[in-house]
Amino acid sequence: GQTYNVRARHFTFDNVYSSATDFSNITITQPTAAPNSPSSASVNSNGVLGLRVQWTNPSNSDLRAVKIYRKTNSTTPTDDTDLVQTVFGEPGKISKADFGTQDGLTAGTTFHFWLRAINHGGTHSSPFLSVGSATFGKVDTGEIADSAVDTAQLESEAVTTAKIDNLAITNAK
Repeated sequence: GQTYNVRARHFTFDNVYSSATDFSNITITQPTAAPNSPSSASVNSNGVLGLRVQWTNPSNSDLRAVKIYRKTNSTTPTDDTDLVQTVFGEPGKISKADFGTQDGLTAGTTFHFWLRAINHGGTHSSPFLSVGSATFGKVDTGEIADSAVDTAQLESEAVTTAKIDNLAITNAK
């Protein structure tokens, strides 16, 4: 909504100046049209311990980001209460986000995801785009082959006698 008066003139390295142009009035307007929704959205287990949400950003030139929402039930969000991540990206490009045990999620739980885009003016796409739901698993000790991890692969001091003793005390309680 602001109007700016703009003039331009040229000058050289040795301080020779041209005459200035006439004033031009430029009014900056905030985008009011909602961006399109993301497309080609999916959620899949990316193996053990996590999920991957992937989509194509809308091609709106004023795209700021895509917001990701997550719930453990299939009721569509109505606001940013269930917002878990905002991903900035280029219009028309593929984006993705990974979620799992590193985010405190529990294996075996079904998670539902939704997306919506937001432009630089703060206007959201509508409605919330349902991505779908997915569940991820955990590593079963029976799936680990004998000698899959050897001493050389462990970080130095990763397992110490003190840590084992502390774990034994904690589990005994």
